[in-house]
Amino acid sequence: MSILNLLLYAVIYTSCWYILSLFIKRSDIMDIAWGLGFVILSWVFYIFMGMAPMLFLILITLHQLRLSGYIFWRVINKPEDKRYAGWRKSWGKTFLWRSFLQIFILQGLIMGLIVVGFFWEIPNQTPLWMQIVGSILWIYGMLYEVIGDAQLARFKANPKNKGSVLQNGLWARTRHPNYWGECVIWWSYWILLGMSPFALLGPVLMTFLLTRVSGVRMTESSFQGNETYIEYQRNVPSFYPSKHLF
Repeated sequence: MSILNLLLYAVIYTSCWYILSLFIKRSDIMDIAWGLGFVILSWVFYIFMGMAPMLFLILITLHQLRLSGYIFWRVINKPEDKRYAGWRKSWGKTFLWRSFLQIFILQGLIMGLIVVGFFWEIPNQTPLWMQIVGSILWIYGMLYEVIGDAQLARFKANPKNKGSVLQNGLWARTRHPNYWGECVIWWSYWILLGMSPFALLGPVLMTFLLTRVSGVRMTESSFQGNETYIEYQRNVPSFYPSKHLF
């Protein structure tokens, strides 16, 4: 399978989700498609090339199915995510083609490039110490992500907390424990796959997206003017839990 073929599969995959988004009139389903896409592309690459380590395939499947399932649970029976709803409103008549290119095709290409980077130069056998270190990091990151998501979901489920800011549990150590955990998981994959220079594309790009684009920056922009959150920002680091890890 060539690089172009894998990128083509990724674009076809996200295009199918775009068509679905037109029928149900919500583009935030791309957040669900994102995690599933990595699972599908990784297994497609393995089926055709047989080069992906099974440990990596199992871990990325568990990771991304959990993430997509959580997002599906979070958005079901709720209005379209305010980010996408905002784009729908501001883009106006251009939303049809802009959403296709900027939401679906762009993310499809990003998925394809990350998977290609991971599999570009895989050693015949990843050293045991890399497998151990990578697995430990994956477990650590998954715990941070799952526990952080659970604490936030429980906090939001309580009507008394409406308008408040979660500041305990993992959220007392970093303002974004779920994004921190996600970042650690992507770096664990780089180690699991032999620390190839090409595979750096995945964790570097995901770290950039999580900290500078759709993660921390976009989330915190929604709290502008919130005095409680401003005080929270003064006391708790935004990403790396510098006070203590757990």
